Amino acid sequence: MRARLTYANVVSTLCLFILLGGGAYAAGTIDGADLKARSVPATKIKRDALTGAEIKESTLPFLRASRVASGLGALTTTVADTLITSPTIGLKVTTDGDADTAWTLRFINQSSDRLLVSRSSGPLAGLEAGASATLDSTSSVETFVIRSQEDQAKAVMLICGFETFTDTVTCAGLATA
Repeated sequence: MRARLTYANVVSTLCLFILLGGGAYAAGTIDGADLKARSVPATKIKRDALTGAEIKESTLPFLRASRVASGLGALTTTVADTLITSPTIGLKVTTDGDADTAWTLRFINQSSDRLLVSRSSGPLAGLEAGASATLDSTSSVETFVIRSQEDQAKAVMLICGFETFTDTVTCAGLATA
């Protein structure tokens, strides 16, 4: 063994340990705080490594699930069916729960702001904070736009279809802001 213990062998073995130890040191001590902003390209990030906590959803070019809602309800039951709930503006829409076959929806303002309700078949209505109101529909498909009076950017567009054969209503809503 001594015959092979040359200066070159000693130096190369020492370099190997320094190289391996330096990589292990870097892996154990360098974290995200040490990286320069925007210095890691998207191609270097492992697929599915980022979650919603790391991504600012408003910068994404597609719809967030929290902005879309839909629901189905029976018009002839004595219990109101919830069709949509929109935390964006504090709105809840249900059937009226009065067991008749009228095309009636209940709008419940769960916010502290006044909501403005416009619809395709009728005039604009105001819904005070904490109040509810029923609106009769006159067509088989009704479109509503519900907007916060305080913050006009907060709104929900609601399309409801009333099915006379099954006495049901289906609503789909899309919230902004």
